[in-house]
Amino acid sequence: MIVRKTLGARVLVRIGMVVAVLLCSSRLTWGDPIDTARLLAAGQDAQNWLLPGHDYTNHRYVALEQINTQNVKSLALRWKFATGIREAFQTTPLVADGVLYITTPRNHLVALDARTGTQVWRYEHPLDTTHPVVVRQTEAQGWGMERSTWRPRMRIS
Repeated sequence: MIVRKTLGARVLVRIGMVVAVLLCSSRLTWGDPIDTARLLAAGQDAQNWLLPGHDYTNHRYVALEQINTQNVKSLALRWKFATGIREAFQTTPLVADGVLYITTPRNHLVALDARTGTQVWRYEHPLDTTHPVVVRQTEAQGWGMERSTWRPRMRIS
């Protein structure tokens, strides 16, 4: 497998195309488009979590009047969802118009009804495990190494 700079971009484009097709063909009622104006106003939107840090300030905070110091101890689990993947998750779920979007360590993208936890759709991107590569980033340059030999396989600048 030859790893190029554009591999990540290709994967994102493929995922984006699949998401667009699924969104357009779904019977769910979707909200407003997520455009630049909506992303810029994300900090004032307590109903959605459109960016990993909630807004461009990346504070990861939203003021909620429904949860306070008196009732926080009475919060209870409403639903849970098993992805079938045991690896650790290191991403922030996003919420847009009642749909919760999660990505898994294996490049799967899952959309859930945020109220019920019911899976709306799932996209599983196939991973090539025949040539595992470890990528390491230092300053403005990075490189990949073959796991079996730990020899450099590419250079990213």
